[in-house]
Amino acid sequence: MSLTVKLIKGAVLAGGALLLSDTANRSVFKMATSGNVTKKYSGERFNYSQGKINYIKKGTGSPVLLVHDLSPYNSLYEWSKIINSLAKDHTVYAIDLLGCGHSSKPAIHYTSFMFTQIIYTFIESVIKEKTTVIASGTSCAFAIMASAGFTDKINRVICVNPPDISTITARPGNSALIPRLLTTAPVTGAYMYNTMMSKGSLAATVAKNFKSLKNDVSRETLDVFYENAHIGGPANRHLLNSMNSGYLWAELRHGAEKCPDMKIIYSGDISDAARIAGEYRELNSSVVTAAVFGALKYPQLEKPTLFLKSLNRMIKA
Repeated sequence: MSLTVKLIKGAVLAGGALLLSDTANRSVFKMATSGNVTKKYSGERFNYSQGKINYIKKGTGSPVLLVHDLSPYNSLYEWSKIINSLAKDHTVYAIDLLGCGHSSKPAIHYTSFMFTQIIYTFIESVIKEKTTVIASGTSCAFAIMASAGFTDKINRVICVNPPDISTITARPGNSALIPRLLTTAPVTGAYMYNTMMSKGSLAATVAKNFKSLKNDVSRETLDVFYENAHIGGPANRHLLNSMNSGYLWAELRHGAEKCPDMKIIYSGDISDAARIAGEYRELNSSVVTAAVFGALKYPQLEKPTLFLKSLNRMIKA
């Protein structure tokens, strides 16, 4: 067999394998979103420069903006157990960040600067009043930096289990190159993404982040996480690519020092949560903290009543 024939056969086999993989990937995305469990969290759209931002608005009164934790499976669903209660006294806005939920998922580099700008732009263009921002997890960094830079738009920032300062301020190194290259490729990237966002992998995520795995919240959350991670098809992988490549590092120490009014709600059942809250207080002596027990990463989902007690005190203070 000549070399030319071998190369042609190899190319045909490789092409066939890629075609099968692409078909399988698309089938996974289609099946994962067939239940439409997140449809009720699809609301209005705000046109941001890089795409459309999905958001819902409820209630009347002083404005509150809810910003969920950041990952391809997160969305405004994170606030679903407290929105109606908050809306009794406030105009509540809850957004899906770009790359999440029912917002656009463009093939771009997602950065902390962009998410900070989204918060500011949404307040300026949609809310149009000075706002209290309540953020969760990694997104606390974006809210803090927005508050430090745009004090005319934000009353206060209330952080829920904010990130470890030393982790979020770490710049990407050469080790980020490999995951970036692997997940960028259309077919292999989609396959890797589907593996990392499989139902089994997300079940492990829920098990790690929820105190109780036997209640309806954790079961519902798994279904929502799985669908969120697949809305929009293979484009979902670009946010994860940016996260794994270190594009979300931020100068958080400076932002925390400059933030005029910052409060922290942390889960008392997370071993290092109190230490992390203390680090923010060392940077900014005005920081006020409160602990919620009986929950892990998402107390607003697991213990909404206890969470609301602390949250309402902080909003009114």
